[in-house]
Amino acid sequence: MKEILLFVLLFTSFLSLALTFTPNTLSQGVKKQVTRLSAKFVVSISSDEEMETESRKQNVETKLASSLDDWKVPPILPKLLVFDLDNTIWTPELYQIRQPRCPLADRDITLFSDVRTLLEYLHENKASEIGRIPLAIASRTNKGQWARQLLKDFKVEDASLGSMMDAVEIETGSKKVHMANLKKSTGVSYQEMIFFDDDMRLNLREISQLGLLCGHCPKGLTIDLFKKTLERYNELHSSSDKPWMGEIIKAHEVASDGSITTGKVDYFNPTKRFGFVKDSQGESYFFHESKVAQGVQVRKGSNVEFECMVDSQGRNAAAILRNTDDSMTGSKANAKQVTMPCFTMSQPFASLLLNGIKTIESRNNDMFTALSPGTKVLLHAGRRDWHDQETYKDILAKDVEFDNEEIKKVSQLQKGFQKGQVLGVITVGDTYQVSSRDKKMDSKLQRSVLAYGDGIGTYCTEIVSAQWLSRGVSVRGQPGIYSATIDEKFLPKQ
Repeated sequence: MKEILLFVLLFTSFLSLALTFTPNTLSQGVKKQVTRLSAKFVVSISSDEEMETESRKQNVETKLASSLDDWKVPPILPKLLVFDLDNTIWTPELYQIRQPRCPLADRDITLFSDVRTLLEYLHENKASEIGRIPLAIASRTNKGQWARQLLKDFKVEDASLGSMMDAVEIETGSKKVHMANLKKSTGVSYQEMIFFDDDMRLNLREISQLGLLCGHCPKGLTIDLFKKTLERYNELHSSSDKPWMGEIIKAHEVASDGSITTGKVDYFNPTKRFGFVKDSQGESYFFHESKVAQGVQVRKGSNVEFECMVDSQGRNAAAILRNTDDSMTGSKANAKQVTMPCFTMSQPFASLLLNGIKTIESRNNDMFTALSPGTKVLLHAGRRDWHDQETYKDILAKDVEFDNEEIKKVSQLQKGFQKGQVLGVITVGDTYQVSSRDKKMDSKLQRSVLAYGDGIGTYCTEIVSAQWLSRGVSVRGQPGIYSATIDEKFLPKQ
């Protein structure tokens, strides 16, 4: 259709140019006739195009609505659904609008098609259990006045978008503040919320550390991601009375265009963190450790399932999804996996903690306050050693009277374990503040933390128990508390 329209416009221009070289009395009349006919034809074609576009849009919306109608809603549902605005609910982001007046709903700013369909579904089913879930907004846009006006202006069926929300938090700053306010105003715990956002680097990592299940939607919230995240919520709450919910469901894990195949790891360098996997036809694929799913073992000879991709350099690349058999331990591929909170420590303190020598972990941030006393947490060893390698030796030599050989033994990784792996599991106790210098000078505290006054953080967390796993599990470390998935069989026997 566009090609025809272009042809008509070019032909009209050509004819008008040709007529300029004809007598005026003839060309004026013909020009008017040509202009009149071409205008009619262009309007006709444009109208047909608009009808075709609208038809395609209606077909997409019908398919989306059908996918929700056919969905089996999980029995255990969250008590609050929280949504970011920019690039999650609507597009473009408000900071991209360069005009003095408030942008117009459905013209300057539009709802993502999946979002509109999802909101209509919730609105139409407000008498059902899923339709009764309270909804909330958490946005850190600096265009707060615009955002609030757009919430009033967008219409979903017979309701405004804003009227569908039970709570709205729109202010600049950390989303931790938003969540704390929502928790206080609604009475819903973090473990009973779900949060959707497009910002993985800051917002989702920060919020997941609170023990809150999150969905990552880099190109807007999709129905597939919504369903997958609610299904995961149901799985976690079905498996435990007090599950760790601090996971991030990623968009690429929900749907992907890449083909899935199986193969064998041909090479892996744990220091440089990359390797190659070959499929059954002998085709080689590059992979980086960041593209290896948590809990998957990648050593030469490991049998794996992977997604075929092309990386930024045009090479065959792979995202390693799972072990098809555990060729390293002889166990079955469908071994039960567990997802638990995890944190990273540098050596030698990871070993000192797991060997029962270090009994208090101190930090300058409050990351452990989100964990209830008695929570089991995985311990991951960072790839870099701690910069101070002398203070702990001095304390162990003076206060515990360890000799050099004993210090070396308790500070080393056990055989078969390495940095970059989850090493063990600990049980946390109370977390408390130690703000004054006098308290940090207490010799008993210094012995428990294995640090002197200035080396002790503001927050101290008691370690109730600590045990090594039966084997290390390679996981990519992250700041703060994050989620890690390992085979249950690696956990120490109770």
